[in-house]
Amino acid sequence: MRTRQARARGVLLAAIACVAQAAAAQGFADAWERALATEPALQAARANRTAAEERTIGARAALLPQIDANANRNLNRRTFVQNTQNPFTGEPSPETGERYYATTAQVNLTQPLWRPQNWAALAQARESEQQAYWEALATEQDLHGKFVTAWFDVMAARDSVVNAGEQVEATRQQREVMQRGLALGTHSEVQAAEAVARHEQALADRAGAQTELEAKTAVLEQLTGPLPAFHVPQWRSGDAAFLFAPLAPLPEWLARVESDSPAVRAAQRAVAAAREEVRKQQALHQPTVDFVSRHARIDQGSGTSPGQPGYRSREHSWGLQLNVPIYSGGGNSARAREAAAMAMKAEADLEGARRNALTQARQAWATAQAAQAKSQAAEHALRAAEVALRAATTGQGTGLKTVLDELQAREQLAHARRDQQRAHYDRVVGLARLRAAAGEPADAFIAAIAVLLGPASSAPAR
Repeated sequence: MRTRQARARGVLLAAIACVAQAAAAQGFADAWERALATEPALQAARANRTAAEERTIGARAALLPQIDANANRNLNRRTFVQNTQNPFTGEPSPETGERYYATTAQVNLTQPLWRPQNWAALAQARESEQQAYWEALATEQDLHGKFVTAWFDVMAARDSVVNAGEQVEATRQQREVMQRGLALGTHSEVQAAEAVARHEQALADRAGAQTELEAKTAVLEQLTGPLPAFHVPQWRSGDAAFLFAPLAPLPEWLARVESDSPAVRAAQRAVAAAREEVRKQQALHQPTVDFVSRHARIDQGSGTSPGQPGYRSREHSWGLQLNVPIYSGGGNSARAREAAAMAMKAEADLEGARRNALTQARQAWATAQAAQAKSQAAEHALRAAEVALRAATTGQGTGLKTVLDELQAREQLAHARRDQQRAHYDRVVGLARLRAAAGEPADAFIAAIAVLLGPASSAPAR
């Protein structure tokens, strides 16, 4: 019976642990989804992409037939006097008048046949649409890097709070040991005063760590929106081996950045759009030819001259309309030169985007590589700290070690664990920024990192 109860209890605890782990992972993924749905810069980029798509439709419409219809019905009143006199009395002819309705309805059709500026405008709109697409993707990738950085900054700040709390407890015990030693005469007043000072400094460090945690959480909420009752999850460092797989050489990453970076592709499309703008402005100097058609119906209650009977008219016309620009005060030439200058600016922006993307990739690659070296060093330091703690613990029984030695060993072990986790955080951040610079999708990486987050710690982010 006891065995079955123990097994049932073990299964229940395992299920609770799995649920807690899934909740933490879901919290990380949910925070990412909230960032995707609410981050202002990304929402603005998506709205700009939608606007660019509509501009393409508008530019295409300028090449299609333009049809409009209009109708009106007017009440007219007309008075007139004939320029004659009564032959018997010599008096002028009397004033007469008439009232009549005039109704007009017509349909006009214009089909552009030769308007090179419209074709250039359509090509420019298509390039701008592609530019907006890549800009939105670049903004999302940039958000990916910022989100991962902010999240693990919060985790590092949480670790600092925990470490500062352990430091406070260790310095408190050291102070008590020194005070007892001072009473017994085994320690001096200077040692006791130094212990008190270290404890006060530890309290100040803990307050500063709490403030830093609040600041880092505020940065995260700037991306995700408010996170009520947010608790920082634990890091399952034992499952992070895949993060430290060897990276591809830096030249390979740089080549991928130059070919696949969303920011670089957006800048390339901006250059193409600027060149189409030059072509559009230059095309304004060329003649245009349109096919025009007009169909009208006119019903008028009186003739064009007083006293004439009304009439009905049906008019149909077809033809070609030629428009030749001759002089516009120099405006077209000025706009063409302006467009050429903006094209040069777009080319400079492209080079700037390329250099910036390469720089970000170099920095992210270096951060990931350095984090791997730091993790290896922290692993050795952690093992050394564990050995030192075991020696200090067993040494007390033989009289070779003191309580202070054990406290110092525990402090060293806590620092080693914190440094190891910080190296893991830096590795994750470096990989996230490197993948973002290369234009890799963020969802798979977010899911992989979410698995490494265990149950929420007892230390809240607030």
